[in-house]
Amino acid sequence: MKPRNLSLTPKAALLFLVVAFTLIPVPASAQSGAGITRLPTDYIGFNPPSVGASYNDPVYGSLITRLTDGPAQFKDTAHHEYATMSPFNKDNSRILLLIGEGGYCVVNRQGQVVIPPAGIELKSTAEPRWSTINPDVFYFHDSNQLKQYNLATRQKSVINTFSQYSKINFGGGESDISESGDRIIVIGDGRYVAVYRFNGNLLGPAFDVKGLGSFDYFDMTSNNNVVVRWDKDGASRYQGIELFDGNMNFIRQVTTFGGHADRGRDVNGDEVLLVVASNDRQPPAGCETNGVEKVRLADGRRTCLIGLDWNAEIHVSANTDGRNPWVLISTTDTARGTANPPATLAANWQQLWGPRYNELILVKMDGSVQRRLAHHRSRVIGDYWYEPRAAISRDGRYAIFDSNFGFGLLPDYTDVYLLDLNDKPLANVSAADYKDAPLAVEAITAAFGEDLASAVMVATGFPLPTTLAGVSVKVRDSTGTERSAPLFFVSPAQVNYQMPPGTAIGPATVSISNQAGVTSVGSIQVVAVHPSLFAVDASGMGLPVATLLRVFADGSQRYEPIARFDPAQNKYVSISIDLGAGGEQIFLVLYGTGIRFRNSLSTVEASIGGVSAHVLYAGAQSDFTGLDQVNIALPRSLAGRGAIDVRLSANGQAANLVQVVIK
Repeated sequence: MKPRNLSLTPKAALLFLVVAFTLIPVPASAQSGAGITRLPTDYIGFNPPSVGASYNDPVYGSLITRLTDGPAQFKDTAHHEYATMSPFNKDNSRILLLIGEGGYCVVNRQGQVVIPPAGIELKSTAEPRWSTINPDVFYFHDSNQLKQYNLATRQKSVINTFSQYSKINFGGGESDISESGDRIIVIGDGRYVAVYRFNGNLLGPAFDVKGLGSFDYFDMTSNNNVVVRWDKDGASRYQGIELFDGNMNFIRQVTTFGGHADRGRDVNGDEVLLVVASNDRQPPAGCETNGVEKVRLADGRRTCLIGLDWNAEIHVSANTDGRNPWVLISTTDTARGTANPPATLAANWQQLWGPRYNELILVKMDGSVQRRLAHHRSRVIGDYWYEPRAAISRDGRYAIFDSNFGFGLLPDYTDVYLLDLNDKPLANVSAADYKDAPLAVEAITAAFGEDLASAVMVATGFPLPTTLAGVSVKVRDSTGTERSAPLFFVSPAQVNYQMPPGTAIGPATVSISNQAGVTSVGSIQVVAVHPSLFAVDASGMGLPVATLLRVFADGSQRYEPIARFDPAQNKYVSISIDLGAGGEQIFLVLYGTGIRFRNSLSTVEASIGGVSAHVLYAGAQSDFTGLDQVNIALPRSLAGRGAIDVRLSANGQAANLVQVVIK
């Protein structure tokens, strides 16, 4: 038989349509290509925009606005304070920033200075904390006084003088006002720890830490309890992280270790602690090589929220107000040198780069979604401030981070950048195998998200439409060219589309807009070839979407199914392949996507049950947009083998494993 493109029979085509448009959940690991190493574009020569201007991250597509130009505006560096306290006021219209050693200023989301440092006159150690009730008010400490600043009146006023102390602080530098907005940690003279209540102007019982060991910080939890991170790790009292109630009565040890951490509230309402796993000697599954653990404060139960790399310096920001289910994670590679400044960056830095290096990552509290936002592009210059320490707003709509972009303009130089998180996250995977992997040009792709469409609608003819039920998909490739994608199917949680013909190889951004104008954005890596095979149950494994071609000795042909639907089991089951009489030739016709641009037929290899099988054709299927097919001659030596694996590769890239049954 000559190599040729065998068309689908009508029944097989119908089967394919059923499979292609079946809705199944996408695994969290596939969100935003969670496990893929993605290199930043123009890593050495990229320059940030001017203050108030924005850019889209070249790899992940997130909108980033520059908020400061410290050297030009203040003749100093610009930072936000830390990851664990919110720099955003209640309505996100104002942002508190630290200007070197010159105190604080307030800017808006467009980078305009609302109040300069001279207008506030705060020490850099004043720990200003936004009210969660009044967007014009923040609180700070001065000597032994708790004060407030009102942006509307530009006036300071004293809230309380703690005459029993000579000085106070708010928990040691990493704490924030409680979720309720009524409580804050007050530490007097560096040793007396108590919870202050704004309502009633009350200071609770004090816990004296003198002689108990040094600590990093005390902080309020979501339910108005208190956590402390002691400097010493271990299972004894005053070690690891401990939990107290609001009257500073000890409740329990939460962890035997410490690390960068933030408090938050899980999607089910539980108060939790998010803590970096690097110091945990017995980390939960998934965090064995570092990551972020979620610790339930009610009983200390630990789970791995996200696994990361030992080489990553990690900061965590939750800042939840009870409605924000997201955790913002920033990573900086301080071990392999990929965050070195250009002058000392290794020539082979691309080979040293690992998954999620030097990135900002948004993770849902239950671990169901990972959204990679941007490469922060800050380099290891100086001792501390180069770290982005990204902080999320209390409602999860915005985030800010510091970056020096590789410039050492001043000692400890950084400027501050704003991330708009309002676009909904979008995961894009092959519609055949649902793997966390690059996507091929012209491949059939499945996008998963929320509120993608208001209705379910399937395209009814060819050519495919680029708008369906008011939904459109656009792909902006590595050259900056944006193309509309042909649509197979839209629904509220899933959209199936074809990667547009002509899409350039490299990083790309996918945007899906619904009828209401809501946009979901995801980042992908586009390649020429990524073979994936359709399965009859849309799982990406098991029985493939395939037909059998039997060629008889007299040259006549017959198509046969390899699967049938069993109503009793409510699933597809295999039909055993009979290799027939000696004069017959049997060909397996597999259907997939991402194969058509293989270099040559010789680069497509197949084995069935471990036996090499001859590939006669691998390319586009002429009747269905984006669909590819592979024709494989079945070796007669497979007779009687039963269920066996079918392995396929193209250009050295392996497809998902499927199975057939040989009689």
